Amino acid sequence: EKTVDRENGFYYGSGTIIFFFFLENYILTCGHLFDGKINDCLIQIFYLNGKKLKTFKEYKAKVIFLNLAEDVSLVFFKSDEKFLAYLPIAPPEISFKDGSIVESMGSDGVMYKNKNVSTYTVKIQIFGDKIQTYPKNSPTPGRSGGGMIHDGFIIGICSANGGGTHIEKR
Repeated sequence: EKTVDRENGFYYGSGTIIFFFFLENYILTCGHLFDGKINDCLIQIFYLNGKKLKTFKEYKAKVIFLNLAEDVSLVFFKSDEKFLAYLPIAPPEISFKDGSIVESMGSDGVMYKNKNVSTYTVKIQIFGDKIQTYPKNSPTPGRSGGGMIHDGFIIGICSANGGGTHIEKR
């Protein structure tokens, strides 16, 4: 989970570490959190290797890839500790289909100081390149960028909430 500190305020969202090498880390998240700009930012980490931290860790980071049309971004940061837990992006041979059951992970209500990650088990519907899910509880601000997980891989991210549905991109 991360909070993005911007010149014009804070944007709240979730993200998933998808790769690390020594102390270099890469987070997959939404593009709309960065207002269409590849820039430097601050991120706050609330979980380390699956365990909630007593106080968050803050890191300088950089958006290194941004695609607003697909609402996706890749953020790079160097850490002072190894992040041993990460979820890689699914390789092409990982298959899922309409009606598959997956896990949707992120932080509901992070802007309301709720720093807890929640996971929903959801059934997916596939419409072209979009995956639509119907979670038990409608996601709240802060969930954008949270990972959608199938067989231990990231297959998409949460990018919108519209009237009880939860749209994810793959």
